[in-house]
Amino acid sequence: ADPLPDPPPTLLIANGAMGFTDDKHQGSTGAKDSSGTMAEYEDDGAFAGDDDGSFDSADSAYSSEDNVEDLDDAFASYMQAQLTSMLPEKEVQESPEALWRIFLSSITSGKSKVLKVTDACFERYGLADADTKQPLTSDVVSAVIANPGLTHVILGDQFLQRIEQMSLFQTVSAHADALTYLKLSPEQGTLNVSAFFGTLAAAKKLSELEIHNLTLLETGGLHQVAHLGELLAASSLRQVYIFGIKVDSSEQQLGQLDPILRRLSALEPLDELRLEGVGIPAEGSMVSINGLRELLVVKQKWWRLGLDNLALCNEHCAVIAEMFSRNDKCKAGDLLSLKSNPSINHVGYKAIFDVFYKKGRMGLVKVDDKLWEAEFDLVRSMNNLHGRLDIVKDGKVASKGDWLDWVSHIGSGGWEGDSKKLNYIWFALREHPEMLVSR
Repeated sequence: ADPLPDPPPTLLIANGAMGFTDDKHQGSTGAKDSSGTMAEYEDDGAFAGDDDGSFDSADSAYSSEDNVEDLDDAFASYMQAQLTSMLPEKEVQESPEALWRIFLSSITSGKSKVLKVTDACFERYGLADADTKQPLTSDVVSAVIANPGLTHVILGDQFLQRIEQMSLFQTVSAHADALTYLKLSPEQGTLNVSAFFGTLAAAKKLSELEIHNLTLLETGGLHQVAHLGELLAASSLRQVYIFGIKVDSSEQQLGQLDPILRRLSALEPLDELRLEGVGIPAEGSMVSINGLRELLVVKQKWWRLGLDNLALCNEHCAVIAEMFSRNDKCKAGDLLSLKSNPSINHVGYKAIFDVFYKKGRMGLVKVDDKLWEAEFDLVRSMNNLHGRLDIVKDGKVASKGDWLDWVSHIGSGGWEGDSKKLNYIWFALREHPEMLVSR
């Protein structure tokens, strides 16, 4: 998409309903912030209560902002509150070893249902000084055995590398009746995939899964991609996030993740899927055109759908546009992310825009082209917050009078900045230049 241009010095809308002069348009194109995005659009999240898609707050653990760490932050606050409430103030300032014992005690006693040892927790508890893996593993295993009601397991790389993973995962698997959330953040290639698969198979109530840096083997008779697809399909997962997924195969081939997509298409509760590759060559997409079609033809409505760094191309965008154009329910209510796919260009973006700019209650769309992203976010706000689709239907204005009233409304709202309101007007006039006459 082209950058938002400055409007002409003097504009008159047909019938003289609105006019403005050049000195009122300073800054109307918006200044980029350090990330290259249009800064004035980023305040849209402040009104997430009015613009959060078609789901209510109970359907998602996240706000409308694109921040997958919100839930983790909430757990951090929760655990800190637990420690503070359990102990006098002076004891909260105990040594790292004492804090580790307090943490284990909270699990053993059943006061906490969350086993969380991220890298930050690992440092806080001084676990880097542990002599061997065995005592550390034994401590955690004993706590898990004493508390069969764990609901959340969140483990970081340093902890995973300092414990006997098979022993811990086997213990968690044996006490996974209440487990609903699993997040693992290892470095690439350090996770015991077989042990992880065992826990995934045992956790029948698991609804949210987040894995970072997952390496799957397709060599030496191992077919871990297909096995993972089978395990996911047999679960009750609503959310599947796999960031940094890598397939270690003896031969490079297209569509390596297709077996997972096919299985996920039949997973009824699933409404959040985010897959992110690592080191993917531009000419070798891990998701084939047919694999993507098979997923979307069944799963029509999403809360979040992310396909980042998978070497997608314009043909993938055409499939997304086709599948999401079937009816009004085909949408991503909170987020569609296609970042780090450099083979997608203006052709693919146009295919997506032509479909999504006609949809109400659409979520954020994240792509590599920040100018396109900013323009779509402008239209998204107009649709979600200002009733554009009540005035413009199938690209046509239902009533000139209604359109003029609507443009007056979007240009005078009191809770948005002048730059954004002027950009609303700019897009409305660009979309329907027949409403514009020069003086």
